[in-house]
Amino acid sequence: MKTHLLHIILATVLLMGTGCAGEKKTPRTSERQSSVLHVAVMPTMDCLPIYVAQQLNLFDKQQLRVRLHSFQAQLDVDTALINGSVQAAVSDLVRTERIQKQGVPLTYVAATNARWQLLAAQTARVKATKQLGDKNLAMTRFSATDLLTDLVVKKGKPSNPVYRIQVNDVNIRLKMLNNRQVDAAWFTEPQATAARLAKGIVIADSKDEDLELGVIAFRTSSSQAKGKKSQATAASQADIDAFVKAYNEATDSIRKYGVKNYAARLQQQLRIDRKIVDALPDIIYTHAAKPQEKALDAAKKHIHP
Repeated sequence: MKTHLLHIILATVLLMGTGCAGEKKTPRTSERQSSVLHVAVMPTMDCLPIYVAQQLNLFDKQQLRVRLHSFQAQLDVDTALINGSVQAAVSDLVRTERIQKQGVPLTYVAATNARWQLLAAQTARVKATKQLGDKNLAMTRFSATDLLTDLVVKKGKPSNPVYRIQVNDVNIRLKMLNNRQVDAAWFTEPQATAARLAKGIVIADSKDEDLELGVIAFRTSSSQAKGKKSQATAASQADIDAFVKAYNEATDSIRKYGVKNYAARLQQQLRIDRKIVDALPDIIYTHAAKPQEKALDAAKKHIHP
């Protein structure tokens, strides 16, 4: 009886050992591979490298699972980043600095090529910023367009107040300008091109300020976010490194083949006509790099006057 019991115990031990050995032979899925990186994007050209990376499976190449969340308004992007439903977003430094002020720490992974133009409706009889007095200007509070409005008003010195109308949805803003519901409005591409094609008049350009305000921000820690279970919403350094590699490969592809090579993707993702794609100005895409110090300083001063 004792011998029989000993055999059973030995057999059990051997089976347990075999099971453990089997587990070791099975490749373990890394935390990065098993999780999904949620990224907020807009229907704007500064998001093109991310769209291209997804189209060419460059994220998959880096073993990074990415889900894109499309928004029409940056305010909604802010909300998603604050509440942790996305871990990364394409935004601008004024907005991201304000988000950090609210207690959500962010890491800046890349400056984007976002450039804003202020266009006036043809019927507004505005051809220069000094003529903006008593006019309605569509923009978004606590954003790059808010900061840029401060700068152009300071330089133009209109004799009367400029009325800032908050229109968060970029496509609604475009419709309002085209329908003469506002006198002027700020746009990035491709909405700026669409406004120019509709006879809008460019009266200011962010490139004249030499401030690169576009940014890709990652939520890497949420210990300061009050009342939120945010560790699950933070991106790891491995996620960021993989994202940057895929992003850089996408910019290489855009430079090699040209923006118009991705016309179909742009039409689908940005919901624009081919004639707008064909009319886009030359846009240069570069590898991920940290934002300009002076742009960051300008954003901080705007948020913390």
